[in-house]
Amino acid sequence: MSAEGQNIWGQECRREVKYDGGRGWGAGYWREHREQFRQSENQRAVLTNFVLVIAAALSGFIVQLHFELRTLPLSILIVVIGCYGALAAAKYHVRADYHLHQAGALTKVLVDAGTLADHDAVLDEARLAHYRRYPRLHRLRLNWLWTGLHPGIALYGVILIIITCGRVGIPKRN
Repeated sequence: MSAEGQNIWGQECRREVKYDGGRGWGAGYWREHREQFRQSENQRAVLTNFVLVIAAALSGFIVQLHFELRTLPLSILIVVIGCYGALAAAKYHVRADYHLHQAGALTKVLVDAGTLADHDAVLDEARLAHYRRYPRLHRLRLNWLWTGLHPGIALYGVILIIITCGRVGIPKRN
């Protein structure tokens, strides 16, 4: 079976899609979306770690220089990377959510085609048990925590700016 269409540049393309008797057809696409989902989540974690390490290093340098006025650009940089991190983490969540929903749609297609067994009742029961076990925490979305950490870093940069500006004219201790 072949699929025809256009790539992202508008060029005509043809892709061969193998059908192996219903066993794996669609499963490859499902697996690809799950891998893309996982990659988006991993990239979000790596980005957050980079932002945290950079903010920690810059703030250590700022403190070591006793909040001198010349450290003000570093504090501003912490605000900028905090804001960038929030936007990038939100975008990674959007990409992960897209791939998760695509995998869910493919799962439904595979179930409807009879390729995959329908386990909805068992999954629903397990989900409800999980919600009963964690009645408050299951409502707290993980992406809110990931994305919310970055504005916290930006706010930390603003606090460093305020401290630095407040210390102008104060002689440093030796």
